[in-house]
Amino acid sequence: MKNFSFVSAVLISSLFLFQYQLLAQDKVEISYNAPEGRERIINELNDVKILEIISSDKKAHQKKFTLQIVRFQEGKPDTVFSNGSNCDMIHIPVPMANGDTATYVHDPCKSLLYLKNTGDFKITLAGKLQDSTFSMSINYPYGSTKIALASKPGYVLQNPYSDDKRKIETNTPTPVALYFGGYKQGNGTFYCLAKTAKAEEMFQKFQVEDYYVVYLTIKD
Repeated sequence: MKNFSFVSAVLISSLFLFQYQLLAQDKVEISYNAPEGRERIINELNDVKILEIISSDKKAHQKKFTLQIVRFQEGKPDTVFSNGSNCDMIHIPVPMANGDTATYVHDPCKSLLYLKNTGDFKITLAGKLQDSTFSMSINYPYGSTKIALASKPGYVLQNPYSDDKRKIETNTPTPVALYFGGYKQGNGTFYCLAKTAKAEEMFQKFQVEDYYVVYLTIKD
């Protein structure tokens, strides 16, 4: 009985420790900023979409803010963009005029890192619809990337939540933006309903057949 009690105590302690580690997982606060007033009107007239994701949370210092864009067609996901999956340093030999060879060192994930001296860490998603292509620019404090998404008139770029500030778990892909054409009902198109469903379930709940979800992972 004593051995059984000891084993049981160890198992319970281990389970408690595991649960505690899960509960102690870091959560980082992010907030959103979208154009207002005259700027919003000008952007609408030019069909320019802008959404900023911002963090000033000190717990995010020295962590990487990686993005993944997934296209959902009739509920089936397809990743069309990702960054931060390979952060290996790149060494490029550079011939010098005197015959020597220098080495250029490139860190492909430097722009994704929230440095302590950065101030607010801001990711800006911005794009414009041209014909059937949404030309999007993803801007970090120290770098940017351009991608092209298949699109249609009436698509919006928006926060997928009803609040403009929330805490997200680190090392966990979390939806932070939607790019989609809304929920059609009769002669109307509704966008805010998307905030009442999980980003991955808009086809099942609202029959949104084609849309994009932007996921943020804040990696240690």
